[in-house]
Amino acid sequence: MRRRTVLFVAVLALAVLAAAAVPWTLSTGGVAASIAKSLRDGYGIDLEVRGRSTLAFLPIPRVKFEDVRLASTNGALAVEGGTLRGELRLVPLLVGRVELSDLALDRAHISLAGGWPEWLRNATLPRSDAMLRRLVLTGSSLRWPEGGLDDINMVATWSGESRVDLAGSLSWQGDGMEVARASIDPASLLAGRPSSFALALNAPATRISLTGDVQAGTNPQLTGTGRIEIRSAGEFARWSGIALPLGSVLPTLTIEGPFTADRRRLTWPSVAVTLGSDRLEGTLGFRLADGRPGLTGTLAADRLDLSEIVAPILHAKTAGGWSGEPATLARVTSGDLDLRLSATEAHIGRLTFEDMATGILVRPGRVEVSVSRAGLNEGTLKGRLALTRAGDVLDLKAQGAVDRVELGRLLASVGQTRWIAGQATGQFHIEGSGVSPYDIVRQASGRTSLTVRYGELLGIGLNDVLKRIEKRPLAALMEWRGGRTPFDVAQLNLTIGGGIGEVSDGSLAAPAMRSSLQGQISFVDGAVALRATVEPTPNPSPSRSIVFDLTGWLGDVAVMPEAKALIERSGAAKPLFEERLSPAPQPPAAPVATAQ
Repeated sequence: MRRRTVLFVAVLALAVLAAAAVPWTLSTGGVAASIAKSLRDGYGIDLEVRGRSTLAFLPIPRVKFEDVRLASTNGALAVEGGTLRGELRLVPLLVGRVELSDLALDRAHISLAGGWPEWLRNATLPRSDAMLRRLVLTGSSLRWPEGGLDDINMVATWSGESRVDLAGSLSWQGDGMEVARASIDPASLLAGRPSSFALALNAPATRISLTGDVQAGTNPQLTGTGRIEIRSAGEFARWSGIALPLGSVLPTLTIEGPFTADRRRLTWPSVAVTLGSDRLEGTLGFRLADGRPGLTGTLAADRLDLSEIVAPILHAKTAGGWSGEPATLARVTSGDLDLRLSATEAHIGRLTFEDMATGILVRPGRVEVSVSRAGLNEGTLKGRLALTRAGDVLDLKAQGAVDRVELGRLLASVGQTRWIAGQATGQFHIEGSGVSPYDIVRQASGRTSLTVRYGELLGIGLNDVLKRIEKRPLAALMEWRGGRTPFDVAQLNLTIGGGIGEVSDGSLAAPAMRSSLQGQISFVDGAVALRATVEPTPNPSPSRSIVFDLTGWLGDVAVMPEAKALIERSGAAKPLFEERLSPAPQPPAAPVATAQ
């Protein structure tokens, strides 16, 4: 009898446990009405269940409502469709009161009718003993007038009085991103007090980490410190909707430091910026006016590589000549920029500048770069380059000056043959316009002047050549290469028109000789056609001078003495030369008529 009793009790207990664990289908009233009342009283949210409702007690009391509709009593928040699951507090349930401890929404469509500000102003918080411990969203979407989020899989937990911590993933502008942490105190915000916050976000090619205080209200403000890493400016613009100026040529960008922000401006009073592998420090300011971003700042660095930023200009010249592709500024003028940069050492390609100070200005359809000072190979450089878009035509204006730049070191640093040395001083001014880089160069005009003092020509000893001419002209023709030619001053004045540089004044003065230069240089195809006349001083004469032809292409110029004049000066070769050129003797002409 006792065994039967024990067995009966065990079976009855198992049946009760099974009944408690198995979900029971409920009517539309009862528990659903109690939970609806709890949501309305605590959160100001109305619940409507349009699908099946179930209840289970083990392992924890829980309810499930299908095809629900939630709406705030002020009309700011609405939730359509989806499945709602809730866990019930056990103690209130024992005394006949239904209260939710955890809530989960699956595949729900959430909308904020008035946007975030309106919803925050009208939001209310329940009393602390009725606060949800956790809210879970899976496969849901959120919409407001300015945008929306998709594929939300987020967990929100309440800790302390009212602090909310969020973590999960979502999709914005079609790109998935991970919210590693988001923390805020809603009670302080709704009471008009500052709330501490934290945000750690991983988005496509972007990572953001911020901590600080936020103040809500009519003039919301943020203060704190943070780090923003942008691995691709293009990807950042695609998901954030903020196109950075010069974004298409920016390397990896990291901004970190204390900041302040309001509706109009984001400011870093002391910021560290990592551009590629270079670190800069200074101040930055960001604004978004009429949908167009603007960035201003002053930054300084020990080392700075600007090669990627100026790459589009350098790539306009290709191995096959100037590019004929239409030139555009759209990719680099998507935002305004007013930036002042200084660097102890700066690099552009193979060029190295010291103590450089430059400014970059970007406006719609306009890019301007100015160098107020830069040390270059023991000398200085300053200049300005402006590119302006007018319809389909791009206007270029460039001007600058160099002072005491060592030419020999400059040629070696850019990988060119070191054929001249000396201190160069000069200035240039060039203008051009066209649809493509080729058109701009073909229509370029301007002037360039250059003076080189106390230098030398390498690879040719002109004084030795002049000495050989008097005794052995043919030997001078064959043995002119080698040696050096020191000079006091060399000058070159170039007038540019239609992409052709005309040497209007070219000269070289040395203690025992002088030289003049005439000819043309084509900047369109790089062709060189120059002629240099070298003669001794102080008693110049045509018989003691020598002429050199400089022909070929920029970067590959062939220098050859004029052979005809040297052969004519040779006593042994002159008769042969004259015999070769003199006309062949002709037989006497036959008489036209014979007199009888």
